Amino acid sequence: MYKDILNDKIGNILYFLSYKINNLTLTKALKLLYIIDETAVNEVGAPITWLDYKVWKYGPVSETIYNEINSFKKEDCSCSSLADFVNVNVVDNPHDRTQKSLIICPKNGKSFNELIFSKYEMDLLNRISEKFLNTSASELVEILHKEDTLWHKIVTSKEIVFSLELNDNRSNFSIDFTQLLKDDAIKQDIYKSANHSLNFENFLMGV
Repeated sequence: MYKDILNDKIGNILYFLSYKINNLTLTKALKLLYIIDETAVNEVGAPITWLDYKVWKYGPVSETIYNEINSFKKEDCSCSSLADFVNVNVVDNPHDRTQKSLIICPKNGKSFNELIFSKYEMDLLNRISEKFLNTSASELVEILHKEDTLWHKIVTSKEIVFSLELNDNRSNFSIDFTQLLKDDAIKQDIYKSANHSLNFENFLMGV
């Protein structure tokens, strides 16, 4: 949603996660990004990255980040705004030799910029990375598929049917984090205020 003005934060989060977690796959990174934002909304009323998460078969996914990381498969990935923060290794999928896995690694010569994060945000990044350090991507998918999750509610209410056979694993429906704030007027105001500030910054930058 505000990828251009928050790119440094998003890139640093991916750097941080890939530094903390060995063999960080694209799927696991996407799930952790979502969990970080959902947790922030629940706890303080606003996400950190403000990414748009689509309802896909394997849980909420930022299509923007998915596409950018996949662009690393090409010889020239300089077009990716994340290339300054991470590298991506293409390896054989241990569960399916016909498929490839993308492993996200910290960019050589790059260092994590803690100064752009608040004390709360750093605490959250540490908590999430430690909590799910040894949790597999498939386990994270199961967690985000549970009944009463935002993903599950949208799939149920919109009667979304995914078909692996037809390669129909995506939908255009987005996760609405404001659903988590329906009973908390203070956090609703925090969300709206943060959203307005980013909108204004977008306007100033001509994005």
